[in-house]
Amino acid sequence: MKIVMVGHNNVGKTTYMASLYCVMQQSINDFCLKAVDSEDRQALLKLADDIQKGKYPLPTDQRSEYKFNLRYQGKDVFPFTWADYRGGAIIQKQDSEQAQLLLEDLKKTDGIMMFCDADALARGNIRSNQLGRMTTLISQA
Repeated sequence: MKIVMVGHNNVGKTTYMASLYCVMQQSINDFCLKAVDSEDRQALLKLADDIQKGKYPLPTDQRSEYKFNLRYQGKDVFPFTWADYRGGAIIQKQDSEQAQLLLEDLKKTDGIMMFCDADALARGNIRSNQLGRMTTLISQA
């Protein structure tokens, strides 16, 4: 299974992923989450620790892909891949490498997570979130 996370700059995509990963280290109804790559595991836990201290990650500068296993009672039961795109990828020209990767991932994905700035949305500032652009990309895929 493949999940793609999209959203504009600084809406919390990487923060969400790292925080969720940290929470899922503790067994919840016998389920937990494990990163396949030990470097990813360490990086996500470090990010989560920093977030808990009020230090948020810098904006993602390129596409990152993480492989996870959902575990039940200590056994891998559901492998999946989670792609984290930098916010600017949704507004780049379609012939850029990041935009092409995003479109290809969207075509192959099983799940899409769209992130937006809720405060800007509440103020009616739809443009700052690039919701129209995200919707267009998803429709094209």
